[in-house]
Amino acid sequence: MKSNIKTKIEILMILGIVFSILTISHDKPYFNVSVGEKSSIYNDFVKFDSENLKTSKVSQKFQIVGNSGWINFRNEGNCTGSGTYSDPYVIKNLVIDAEGILNGILIEDSDVFFKIENSTIYNAGDRFSSAGIKLINVTNGQLIDNNCSNNGGYGIYLTSSNNNTIMGNVVTNNYVRSGIILYDSSYNLISGNTLTSNSFGISILYYNSAYNTVSGNTLNNHTGAISIFFANYNDVLDNIVNNNTSYGISLNEGNYTEIKGNIASNNDYGIKIEDGVNNIISGNSVNYSRRGIGILRSEYNTISGNSVSFNSECAFHLDRADHNTISGNTVNNNSVGIDMYWDSDYNTISCNSFTGNDIDIGGSGVGNIISSCEDGGNIPGYNILFLLGTLSFIIVLFIRKMKQS
Repeated sequence: MKSNIKTKIEILMILGIVFSILTISHDKPYFNVSVGEKSSIYNDFVKFDSENLKTSKVSQKFQIVGNSGWINFRNEGNCTGSGTYSDPYVIKNLVIDAEGILNGILIEDSDVFFKIENSTIYNAGDRFSSAGIKLINVTNGQLIDNNCSNNGGYGIYLTSSNNNTIMGNVVTNNYVRSGIILYDSSYNLISGNTLTSNSFGISILYYNSAYNTVSGNTLNNHTGAISIFFANYNDVLDNIVNNNTSYGISLNEGNYTEIKGNIASNNDYGIKIEDGVNNIISGNSVNYSRRGIGILRSEYNTISGNSVSFNSECAFHLDRADHNTISGNTVNNNSVGIDMYWDSDYNTISCNSFTGNDIDIGGSGVGNIISSCEDGGNIPGYNILFLLGTLSFIIVLFIRKMKQS
């Protein structure tokens, strides 16, 4: 009996020693990664909490070229699926250190169906087009629930790529470039992503970038949150864009774009259009900025149904903006409600509600039509219902007079 007890004690002592060694070898709570010589804007190390990494293994960066590249990648055991709509290739649960050079994941010349999901990609290079995930000439891709943060260039970069979905990703601290960028890319969906403290948030560039939808994203602490340059027929819907130093949403030389249902607070401009034609800005809440909605050198735009309040300089700023319609907006507690001091002509401003502004409408211009819609509409100096009532009374008196004679 004593021999058995002695044996058990020895086993417990050995296990205790082994456990102590394992504990000592894993006493560091962070996974430290050097960011390379060119990344001087970063700290010496990027730290990731090892308990929060969404991964099952640490992987090397990789490139897939062409549909045949997917077959080889799958045959090597790196993904599942067959590349069809019902059975897409799936890459998931990776952590990729791009080692400060070029891209973490690069997909080129692919039109098969695939998903990259639940992966962390960081430390991409700081060259102009480097990114955590980069797609070149790619269709039918889905980037879902990834973390593309702490890269030297972009978080996610698409060029010449159509019909892709970017959804539910976290994209932060890509200090030099945009968090997500579309370049000459159309029919893409960017939805439900969280972007914080990138240089710019989401950018859509150039004329071949059309029919993209940016919806339901949250973007904070950028120079500009959502930027569209030289691109037409895009939709910006139901996003939250707060605390950006230059603008919440900017459309520059973009036409036929709808900006609807967004919340923009504590920006310099909440929403800004420059050199744009035939755009719609409706149903947005734009508050606590210097200027709420800016229309600069732009024509034939419709701005309606917005709530624009508590902006320090003005709710609406028109600068050389002609033939625009501003109607049905709620304009409260701004320094100036609608500022038209800057050569803005032939605009229609109607049916807006003004409360608590220092000045409701400032400036004049040439050929602007300004009216309210109280009690069915106003004719300057007269109420239209009063005029109709008076006219009816005169007609009745005239008929009676004719009958008596």
